[in-house]
Amino acid sequence: LVNEEEQKSALALRIRQISAMQLYSGGFAMWPGSSIPSMWGSLYAAHFLVEAKKGGAPVPDDLLDSALANVRSMLPLAPANESDVAYRENMTLKAYAAYILALRGEPPLGWMAHLNEHSDALRESGKIFLAGAYALASKTSEPLRKLGTGAPSLRGGESTTFESASRNNALKLLMWSEVDPLSATASDLALKLIEEARSSTWRTTQDNGMAVLALGRWMEKTRGARKPFTALVKDTSGATVASFTDGKRVSLSLKEVPQGPLTLSLDGEGTAYFAWTSAGVPMKAPKPSSNGIALKRTWSGRDGKPLAEGAPLSRGDRITATLTMTPSTALSDLVVVDMLPGGMEIENLRLTGEGTSQDQGGIRAELRDDRLILFVDFLTKPVEYKYVIRAVSRGTFTLPPLAAEGMYAPDISAVGTPGTVEIN
Repeated sequence: LVNEEEQKSALALRIRQISAMQLYSGGFAMWPGSSIPSMWGSLYAAHFLVEAKKGGAPVPDDLLDSALANVRSMLPLAPANESDVAYRENMTLKAYAAYILALRGEPPLGWMAHLNEHSDALRESGKIFLAGAYALASKTSEPLRKLGTGAPSLRGGESTTFESASRNNALKLLMWSEVDPLSATASDLALKLIEEARSSTWRTTQDNGMAVLALGRWMEKTRGARKPFTALVKDTSGATVASFTDGKRVSLSLKEVPQGPLTLSLDGEGTAYFAWTSAGVPMKAPKPSSNGIALKRTWSGRDGKPLAEGAPLSRGDRITATLTMTPSTALSDLVVVDMLPGGMEIENLRLTGEGTSQDQGGIRAELRDDRLILFVDFLTKPVEYKYVIRAVSRGTFTLPPLAAEGMYAPDISAVGTPGTVEIN
């Protein structure tokens, strides 16, 4: 586990990165270098900055003031068009804005009353945000009681506010933790989130971010009610591998852990939380799949002719990789990852002086040492993306499969076929 100084340093870095994406309006762009503000992204960034400020992080006043001014400016904005989807999105964004301002200590009571009169137009997260704003303003949990702990079904067209049952549960817990963290409802919601974590139900950055924030806030607010305990971790021989008490944390390195099962035992009335995390390269390649998106990767030489699959390459060969993405229906917020085999690297045309790397509207490319990552805003028809790679080391290497996933819709995914590359 990282120490407190590392946590502070990492948080300060994230605040600087967010600051770099703030626009003149006080809103925030989705990507570095973009000049178009994101409505939801601007609220999400402002929410993060308010929470960080409350936690004592060094958030610059001008950064937060501009972000909050932009949040206030969203309250009178009209919907993007006259459709029901746009209206519900607009009302839900207003509810989020009202919650952020209430969290900052300035609840917009007039707008909250307007939203409450038209609550049927709110998406589920909007209803939770509005209830949370009223709870903060009244300093009571009464506005939260009608929300319950269930997860209502989601309606179509709700991707613009990234609705999900997991995130809504996290939002409810966050609201309860602010006004009545010791309630049975808060405990029930926390247990649901913990069970979801154990079953890997958290699937998107929105789910993960809100769940961690909510659980962290709940644990912080209930710390005084915890009871003491002593925990022992033992190996098969009964020898103690590690021990810790309430309020302490311990992490174990695999190099230091003896082989075989471990046993965790508690002495006392308190509750301990534990997690097992492992990472590495899988022994077997994932099976090819296609759910809502089809992928194809082809390589061609300097002459433009396609290279046969498995054909040997020579060190120094320059290859054009073409990635074809074909959606089965209109998609948004797609991530495509093309990992390179060992012995190859990406040719950054911006650095070679031969021109600029391919730039397509709605696609942001991130070139790393071992992979290309594409962030696709919208995909309504087959699209090709080309980039240049070069063989730099001799040997036989595994070619990882091309993969894609919806950032906020994990059911949209695809995994290609792996291969082998020989470089002479």
